[in-house]
Amino acid sequence: TATSSTSSLAGSSTVPGSTTTTTLYSSITPDTTFGGTGVVISTTSSSVANMVIIDSNNKVLVAGGVTGNTRVWRYDPGGSLDASFGIGGELQINDGSGTGATGIVLQPSGKLLVCTGNNIYLYDADGKTPDSTFAANKPNPAIGGKMTVDQSGRIIILSSTTFGNNYNLTRLLSNGSIDNTFGVSGVVAISGGGNISINGMTTDSSGNIYLTGSDYSYAHSNMDLMVWKYLVSGQPDNSFGAGGVVNFNGGDNIQGNNISYPIDEFGSAIRINALGKILVSGASVSTDLNNNTTVWRFDQDGSLDASFGANNDGIARYTPTVSGSQAQG
Repeated sequence: TATSSTSSLAGSSTVPGSTTTTTLYSSITPDTTFGGTGVVISTTSSSVANMVIIDSNNKVLVAGGVTGNTRVWRYDPGGSLDASFGIGGELQINDGSGTGATGIVLQPSGKLLVCTGNNIYLYDADGKTPDSTFAANKPNPAIGGKMTVDQSGRIIILSSTTFGNNYNLTRLLSNGSIDNTFGVSGVVAISGGGNISINGMTTDSSGNIYLTGSDYSYAHSNMDLMVWKYLVSGQPDNSFGAGGVVNFNGGDNIQGNNISYPIDEFGSAIRINALGKILVSGASVSTDLNNNTTVWRFDQDGSLDASFGANNDGIARYTPTVSGSQAQG
């Protein structure tokens, strides 16, 4: 963990075996109360961490997987595994999902929602006991994918129906049953024509749903940034962009080494700030032909916020010292 007085973006680097945390305006300082150095290294064989959340007691929950099965680890604020959680600090779900955890959320009751590539689970706060009522209510066959929870406790799951082509948004009530007030029988289908990739999802205080990712444009031979907005009913918000969708193309191509290259832009994560502004983080290629950390800020009608960014164009660009970096959250 780390502390900083300024905003920062954590991401990954294309340098093999490395992960970087990029701060836009100042350096971060490791929190040495966590693990002694600010870093805890777990030695579980073939393990991977996909996401981190902090509970109300400042305990750190890390969700991921081990050899294709789902795991959640809980650490005390000092960086030690919390032996009161799961089995020796580890919640084990041997589901063979292949993806590990793809989403993790604490409900207001303290219960823990865990989503994988093909299922969703609810556990008591101590990570020991699955909720049998939730298990009985949830859809059959089970669904999984990316997950978020709105302010009413409703669970939204984004799942891919065919690789890179089409997606479903499914909304469940907090007890695991299908919310039939959403879309058609609780499902909204998103057709991408074989070209879209959706990477990030969030909701606002009204329950509206926002997505971000990319769309491969054959007309421009590049990836365009995409942002979708759905109303709480599951209908596209026609006041946002064109029919509820913003397709942002920052340019057709750039020149490098006497070769014309397409400009690629894609969103990795999306959040709504207190003013209702839509912030998308991700990457865009620059004239050095490397991915650069990029943040776009949109107004509620889908237009770029001209008050944001050094060039007043709604875009903040950061060229890292490590080539190929991009924001992931």
